[in-house]
Amino acid sequence: RPDIIRMQTAFISLLLWDALGLMLLGMAFFKWGFFTGRLPRRTYVWLLAAGYGLGIPLVLYSWWYNHQHTSRLAFFDAHPFNLAIYLYPIQRLLLVVAHASLLILLVQSGAGRGLVRALAAVGQMALTNYLMQTIICTLFFFGYGLGYFARLQYYQLFYVVGAIWAFQLLCSPVWLRHFRFGPVEWLWRSLTYWKRQPMHREAAQPTLAAKAVAD
Repeated sequence: RPDIIRMQTAFISLLLWDALGLMLLGMAFFKWGFFTGRLPRRTYVWLLAAGYGLGIPLVLYSWWYNHQHTSRLAFFDAHPFNLAIYLYPIQRLLLVVAHASLLILLVQSGAGRGLVRALAAVGQMALTNYLMQTIICTLFFFGYGLGYFARLQYYQLFYVVGAIWAFQLLCSPVWLRHFRFGPVEWLWRSLTYWKRQPMHREAAQPTLAAKAVAD
């Protein structure tokens, strides 16, 4: 247990700076107009090509590098900040920009509208879905649940991820047809305003006739 605590907390300071840096980059990209689709189409195409063209080779190299030392745990103990660690932030940023560019181009083309609407619904319930993923995965992997940690092959983890994504992509739009917010978003909003917020859509949007009667 002490080793588990050490592993979980060893990189907290680094993760805080990492999260702050990504937030600042996200704000800069938003101000630039990247996320709002205001940039020329050729800019998104260029970012897509550059992100995948540079990011994927770095991912493959990092995978090869880690694979070379997988059986040498002493190597990672002696070199906690190895080459793969330094490459990871770069390849991650490149792929994030490429993924976002691909999604923006997809939205602008009008293709995959159903998927885009489902993704938008998931985004509207981001905190709820994030906590849901945490609860599902801890129940699936941890000892107080099904205990599947370290029992699945690497490729099998993608099945777990795909199942969770599919569940949230299907359920989030259905939930938002009836409610204004996700349950956790509703709770957070109610605490922010220190007032119980209307949850049901019909309760949140009174008709014009009802307003006229009230007046």
